[in-house]
Amino acid sequence: MKRLLLLLAVVPSVFFAVSCDPVNTDGPDNGGDSKDKTDIRLIDVQSEYKVASDIDTVMLRFSVTLGESAAAWKVTASQDWCKPEPAEGTGYAEVFVAISANDKASAREAELVISAGTKTKKLKVTQCMYAGAMPAESWFTKPYYERTDRERVGLRGPVKSWYISTYTTYDKYYYDEAGHLVKEEYYNTTDNYMEVRWVHSYDAQGRRVKSEQSYGSDAEGGRTFTYEYGNTGKLVATAAYNWIEFQEGWVSGKNFPLSIWKDLSAIHYLDNSPFYYEREDIVFAFQPDGNLVITDTYCRNQDGSAPEVSVYHIAYENGLPVSCAESEVAVKYDDKGNPAELSVDGGAKTWTFLSHPRVLLAATMSEPKAQGMVAQFWANYFYNSNGDAIRFQRAYFSADQEYNDYYIKYFYDAHGNWIQREESTEPAFQHGQHFIGEVNREIEYY
Repeated sequence: MKRLLLLLAVVPSVFFAVSCDPVNTDGPDNGGDSKDKTDIRLIDVQSEYKVASDIDTVMLRFSVTLGESAAAWKVTASQDWCKPEPAEGTGYAEVFVAISANDKASAREAELVISAGTKTKKLKVTQCMYAGAMPAESWFTKPYYERTDRERVGLRGPVKSWYISTYTTYDKYYYDEAGHLVKEEYYNTTDNYMEVRWVHSYDAQGRRVKSEQSYGSDAEGGRTFTYEYGNTGKLVATAAYNWIEFQEGWVSGKNFPLSIWKDLSAIHYLDNSPFYYEREDIVFAFQPDGNLVITDTYCRNQDGSAPEVSVYHIAYENGLPVSCAESEVAVKYDDKGNPAELSVDGGAKTWTFLSHPRVLLAATMSEPKAQGMVAQFWANYFYNSNGDAIRFQRAYFSADQEYNDYYIKYFYDAHGNWIQREESTEPAFQHGQHFIGEVNREIEYY
């Protein structure tokens, strides 16, 4: 689906208001002749148009007159990756400028010139870099479970913090120079307040040892996770349910917690406030056969009485968790040790994954055994070579009834991280309304 950047024009016989043209002026400073009565008329024209690195189209609409008569015009481009069609004509024009894909790791610029007589209008087109052409960073070949928090979400370069600035409420994530997630803040710009959601601390080996969340400056107590490490060299499934996390298609950039931790032996959770108490202790113990037993003790009483104890058995193969009988979870891996397929509840939901050097990506999701109003559901996820989602497709009841809900285009910074994306939806999803939205991400670097 092509995005059209509209340069709307006025035909003299059509009656609607023409705004002042912000792009150039006719006259000697713009290569024109003040005695030339040729008129190039445009509406809502920007001085620069930015396009993504993939194939795109810019549409130019304008009219050219000489007195009461239509006049000849030409459209030229300074670079051959911009191709106007038609390149010349008379009077009213609709010119499609085809933008070729940029396969370079740098942005590029071109100038479009509309000329008529001695008059000209000049427009600048800037095309984003192709992040997939950038050299791989050192961690691209590092196993997923060996990566830092910053690396697991695919951020390139020394990112210090990032947040989605488009919305009135958002979370902001902070990393130390080593790439560990150290703080998460919540912002509400409408009510003008910020609160620290989580603060994370690490040991000398870079392992997370504590995560703390307060209830706000005026409240007592808070939530705390503490972590212990005694299973040296082991990859530990932290939960009996769905321990493989993945980056879903249309939420590219979300920071997921890693649910397989190296060396982990225990997690202790405490929620302690004047009005509420909750404690959970999870112990991870490997058996002589190499399988894992998770013992989860949950208690709401401060004196420790009436605890609820659950035990789960995780089967391992080649050092990786593959199934849990109690929760009917099963995982298959590729030859690189990355998740290839995940099923839960005995296959009621299944995910397949793509192998990608930057991030863990879902390829498909299905619910063939789902109950209720929706009997069956499929979803397909599509990505560019940089690992960023470009399309989300779903189908109900039959894989033939497909809806392309989301299309996404990206604009990247010099590090290869996206800083802006454009999202569009199909009418089927928006109840007949085609929606295009712009999402901006602010990134700070060390």
